[in-house]
Amino acid sequence: VLRQARRSGALTLALTNDASSPLAAAARHTLPLHAGPERSVAATKTFTAQLAGLYLLAAGWQGGRGGEELLAKLREVPEELVDALGLDEDIAARMGHNLALERCVVIGRGFAYPVALETALKLKEAAGAFAEGASAADFLHGPIGMAKRQAGKSFRAILLLSRGPGLPTTRRVARRLRDAGVPLLEFGPPPVPDELSPFPLAVWGQLAAYHLALAKKRDPDQPEGLRKVTKTK
Repeated sequence: VLRQARRSGALTLALTNDASSPLAAAARHTLPLHAGPERSVAATKTFTAQLAGLYLLAAGWQGGRGGEELLAKLREVPEELVDALGLDEDIAARMGHNLALERCVVIGRGFAYPVALETALKLKEAAGAFAEGASAADFLHGPIGMAKRQAGKSFRAILLLSRGPGLPTTRRVARRLRDAGVPLLEFGPPPVPDELSPFPLAVWGQLAAYHLALAKKRDPDQPEGLRKVTKTK
C-alpha cells in the first residue's frame, strides 16, 4: 500500500521501530521510534511510541507557541505512564474476577476510540478473546442491540473513558448496557488533558489483555497462531 501511494505521488512517512524494515524502505520519510527491542510478538511499547511520534508531528505542524505547548504536555507523559502502571495490581485483580470473558466489545469515543481498537487487538492477540473495538457514537445505533442479546457470563463490555466532549455519549452507552445486564469494565477517564488520554488508556488496555492472558494460563508473549511479521501478496 505504501509503495503504491508513493508511486501515485503521495507524501509517505513510516513510523517504525526498525529503520531497516521493508516499511521504512517503502516510505519517502522515516520517523524511527527508538523504542528498543520488542520482546513480545504482540507489540505494546511500539504502539505507545507511535502515539508519541504522531504527537511530535502534530506539534511540528502546529509550530510557534502552540507547538511548544504541545511539546511541554508531551514531556509530562512519562510521569503519567508511571501513574498508569501504578494500577497494575488493581487491573490484575479485575481481570482475574472476569476469567469467564471470552467475547467482548471495547468502546471509546474521540481520542479513546483508536485506543479501543488497539485494546481489542491486544485482547485478541494475547488473551485469545473474541474482541471488537467500537465507537460509542456508532454503538448506540444497532450494535447495542447485539450486545444486549449477548449478555451472559462470557460476554463483557469494556469502556475506555476520556475527558473530551464524547464522554457523555460513552457514559450513556454504559448506562444502557448496565440496564441490559451486560457486565462492564470501565477504565478512565485519566487525570490528563484529553489529547494525552490515549497514553494511559493504552497502557491500561494492554495491562488488561496481559493479566487476562495470565489468568487464563496463556503466554501473552507468544500467543498461539500469532507471528511478528505477516507476509501478504
